[in-house]
This record gives sequence, structure tokens and C-alpha cells, in this order.
Amino acid sequence: MKSEIIISIFAVLILGSIPYTANGQLSDIADHVVINEIDINPPGDDSKTISEWVEIFNPTNEEVDIGGWQIASTTILKKTFTIADGTIIKPGQFFTYSYQSVWFTDLGERVELRDASGNVIDETPTITDLHNDFTSWQRLYDGFGTNSPDDWKFVTSTAGLTNGKIIIGEDGDTSVSISVSSDKTNYLFDETATISGTVSKQIFQEAPFFHQETIDIIVSGPNYYKTITLYQNMFLEYETSQKLQKVLGVSKGIYDVSVSYGDVNIETQFSVGDEIFDIQQIEQAALTITTDKESYLPGETATIFGETSEIIPLEGLKFQVTNPNGVKIYEGNLFPSTTISAVRGGELNANLDAQFSTTIFLDTVSPTYGIYTIIAQYSTQAATSTFEVTEDVKENKVISLSTDKPAYGLGETVIISGRLNNLFVASLNLEILQTGLDLSTDPLGRGSLDQDSTGILKILDAVRLAGDSTFRYEFTIPNNSDRLGDYRVTVSKDVGQETIYFKVVENPDEFVDISVPFFMSTNKVVYDIGETMVISGNIANSQTRSSFETPVVSISILDEDGVPLTISALLKKYEHRSTNPFIADYTFTAIPDIVGNFKVEAPLTTAIFAPGIYHLKASYDYGKYTTSTSFTVVNPLDLDAGITLQLNKQVFGLGEKVILE
Repeated sequence: MKSEIIISIFAVLILGSIPYTANGQLSDIADHVVINEIDINPPGDDSKTISEWVEIFNPTNEEVDIGGWQIASTTILKKTFTIADGTIIKPGQFFTYSYQSVWFTDLGERVELRDASGNVIDETPTITDLHNDFTSWQRLYDGFGTNSPDDWKFVTSTAGLTNGKIIIGEDGDTSVSISVSSDKTNYLFDETATISGTVSKQIFQEAPFFHQETIDIIVSGPNYYKTITLYQNMFLEYETSQKLQKVLGVSKGIYDVSVSYGDVNIETQFSVGDEIFDIQQIEQAALTITTDKESYLPGETATIFGETSEIIPLEGLKFQVTNPNGVKIYEGNLFPSTTISAVRGGELNANLDAQFSTTIFLDTVSPTYGIYTIIAQYSTQAATSTFEVTEDVKENKVISLSTDKPAYGLGETVIISGRLNNLFVASLNLEILQTGLDLSTDPLGRGSLDQDSTGILKILDAVRLAGDSTFRYEFTIPNNSDRLGDYRVTVSKDVGQETIYFKVVENPDEFVDISVPFFMSTNKVVYDIGETMVISGNIANSQTRSSFETPVVSISILDEDGVPLTISALLKKYEHRSTNPFIADYTFTAIPDIVGNFKVEAPLTTAIFAPGIYHLKASYDYGKYTTSTSFTVVNPLDLDAGITLQLNKQVFGLGEKVILE
């Protein structure tokens, strides 16, 4: 699974009270603004870019005016940054600051936070960072402070985001922490709110039975209350979304989000309205990293995409890729490309977003399977993402073949893909054939048991194989109702052949496959003696043979007791007729056309048929598929036989005529 983390350059504002709800005392949380995280040696040359940064955090319940406060290096350089006058940090808010190049030293640095009078409000322990990467020094939990070096950890940076929240229970257990945030603090109606966060570890309950603890989310607001229960993923992350529509009971106002996990709880808020609330918030610049696929095979090329909402002049994006063992296998430096997004006031405006992209080849020599991590930094923005490299497992067949969906709509594109296993040829022959519809798969009654096979869609082409013997073929279904139906795809070569099937239907999103491989019906349910019965049907998966032999459909007729009907004939013997009649089963043979349709006619003569119920049994390809149906024969001159009713069809579509006879 691909995980994406967005790390912001400035603050993420979370409304509401401080998200520390606990049963015990929060004595280990500072009662003042703190230095929450710091990176004194980010990737790249610190002397050429302004990339070192400090994150401060307000763990109190009050707004604090930090205008005129200073963030100061206390070692060799002693560079001091002064925060702008009038800057207010709200409860639970993060601010991230960068200053000059080489703000800090990498060895034995100590940083102080001083108020406007020069008093030291907070300070880091003496820290060292020689890694020149994305790791940073950060407090164990947001605002955690016991004035001990053990309050800090050296891990992958989370600039502008939470380090985790400390939750203290009655027994003093601080081993579990959770975080929560919404993707926005203010929403308009009809937008979707995304609520996400992390937990520090998995919790399991032993009673009344052993099970994993759930994450319980309560969203409440004006006349609104909703509960959501979910589990964290393998990366200890969780996420859910809520559509903010009036028809769903959402009203204008403030909504509280409460998240519980085990015995701990955390809260946040967001607003919903017809227009954005006037809440002051520093605009955040974010970097995202993704890949074109979630999973790759050795020998494939992975494309890495990056996007940022703020372009830094002459600044490149630094990235590295590590394998599941933490070994760095790639690193590089990319520069963004901007796009033209709109014309405003007669002038072209460049999109504020900038994109990065590059490709990496996944080596086939002793590949390492598992989750790979991409770490990227663009100025003070950073992001991580993951992808998976899986083992190349080949099927135990000559050719693997599949379509991306089982059913398509008119005008959609069909993607056919496959692989020649354990062999390699330059190309394979491809045939796409429309095989028609039958009544069992056509809910609107447009069955084509009498379809003219000359009007079907047929494509003959070839597919070229890639270096790993895989292939891909795309074609668009014509937007014509005649193209509704069943389709057969066959790829073949001297080495073998493989066939699959798909359908084209009016509503592919509602498609449920109820098809049968072999179907047969009669044109009527009740016949008068002397009429001709028409037997028709369809073979969904009609067979072919290398000897050009065509498998046939054998049809026999049985009476009500299951006894096969027979006919008798006199055979010539030495040019004289034998007086002994030859008895044979009354059977028919039908040859399917290229799309699997077949039809035969049987006269219902008085010499063979008496009034009663009869059964038809059919087999295809020497019994590979079988099916059956029934019909009734009546004498129209027998007035004592009662009245028999029949419909002209068994399945009807909207607007069709129903005839009762």
C-alpha cells in the first residue's frame, strides 16, 4: 500500500481546545510555548540554501503574543532570528521558521527561545546532527518537557505536524499516543472533510475475546451526530471522510471531532458554511510525492512525481530512495516545471503549483522485495511516500490473459493485458470477436439467438511483447447499440493459446454476471399438432480445434416419462426392402456459427407426437456442456382437453408487446 505524508512549511491550524484529554494529570506538558522540533542539518549544502528550521508549539490553553521573541543559536555562530511584531500563536498551533543559511552548527548546538525582554522561555538540549538528511530532533510528544535530554528523540522530521500526543491514564501509562487533524479547518457545503491521524502502536483486547482495538470517531455539530469505527493500517495511520451536504443533515456551524483509541481521547474542530469563516491562518506551502503505480516488478521503471504549491527560485528538490533494509539506492536533485493554468484579465497566469518528475530502474540483479521509501525535501518542505517491489510470480500456464474489467459500457476503452510465461516470442496473434447475446444475459430481451453473424464486431491484430514477455492492447467499443453483447478475446501462437470473455452492457456499474455457458429455448411453449418447432440457443464459450473440426450440438426429445422418442424405417437389403423396420432415436444435430448461435427446426407430425408434455435435452462437445427445456403439444380439435395459455416470450423489455395466446 502506498502511504503519503505531507509536511508543511508553516503552521497547520487546529481549532478548538488543546487535544490532551486524560484521566490523570498532564504535569509533563509544558505550561509555556516550546521549541517542539528542530533540524540543524537538513539534506544538501546548508551554506547555499536557507533550509535549517525550527518549529515552535503552544501547548497552553491561551493565545500567546510572541511578537519580538527570538530564536537564537548559542554556540559558535550565535545567529538570532526575531519573530515579527504582532504574531499570535493559538493553543495547539505550530509555527515553523527558517532564517539565514548556516543558522546553526551541526555539532554541539543548543538553541534558545527568548521572549521580547530577553528571558529564556525554552531551550533544546545540546544536540548534534551529522546525518545531512531528513531526520530531526523533536520532543517525544507535542509540548512534552521534563527538563531532561530524554524528552527528545532523533527521528524522521514532521515539520508543521504533530509529534504525537501524550495521554496519561490513571495508572500513569504513557505508552499510547494518537493524533488527529482535518485536511481543512473551514469547509463549504458539498465539500468532503477528510479526518486522519496516527496511533503510536496497536492495542489488543483480551476479553470477552481476543481482538484488535478499534479507533472510534464521533463527529458532532448543530443537530448532527455521527459515529465512525475503523482500524489503523499497517503504518499505524487511519483516515475517513465525510460528505458535507445539507441533505445529509449537515448545517452551518462548528463541528467537534473526538477520536478515542483504547483509554485515550483526542479532539479537533472544523467549520461548515456557505462561505469560509474569517479565521486568520498562515497559508501553508505543501510538498507531495507519489509514484505512477503502487507495486512494481524487478526490471520495471518507477516514475516519481512531486508537486509543491510554492515555487522557491533557484531551489531544487532533493530526494532519496531507500529499500526495505534502509539502504539508499537512489538520490538526486530535481528542478520544478510550471504550467499555464488560466487567462485572467487578458494575461496568462502561471500555475502556483510546480511539478517534479523522474524515473528509476528497479534492478533485476538480486532484487530486494518489500516496501521502498521515498524521502524528498524542497527548501523547508518535505514529504515521504512508499511503493512496493514484489516477486515476479508466473502462472503455471503458457499464456496469462485478462481484461481490466468484466463488463464495459458503449464508448469505453477495453484494456487487455497478459504475459507469455517462461517463453519469449516477438508477438502474439490477437482476435477480438463479438459473440452476441442470449436471453439469459439480456435483461431487456434483445437476445440475438437468430443474429446474423456477418454483422458482428471482429478485430484481428497482433500484440508485441515487452522485454519481460508482457503485452498490453487497448481498443474502444463503438458507441452503437449493436455492439452490446458478449465478447471473446483470443491470443495465440505456435506455443499455445488462451481465451477470455467480457461483456458490453448498458449499465456496467450495475452489472451482475448471470450468464450460462450453454442456453437453449423453443420459439413457443405450447404447439398444435402439425406445427413446426424452432429450437435455438447459444454456446457462450464455443470451442475450436486445431484440426478445424467444429463441435456440434446434439438434441434429443423425450416424452413425459423421460423415454426418448424413436422413429422407424425400412432399410434396403440386396436391392430388396427388408420387412424388419429399423428403430432409431429421434434426434437433431446443430452446428453453431462463429459466435456460438445455433438453430434447428422439427415438424410436430401426428406420426411421432401425441398430445402431451415433452422434454428437450441438448449436449455440446460430447457432453462438455448440457442443458434442457420443455414444451407441450396439444390437439386443437380436442375440445375436452381444456384451455392452454402461452406467452410469446419468456423475458420482456420495457415498452415491448406481451402477447397471450
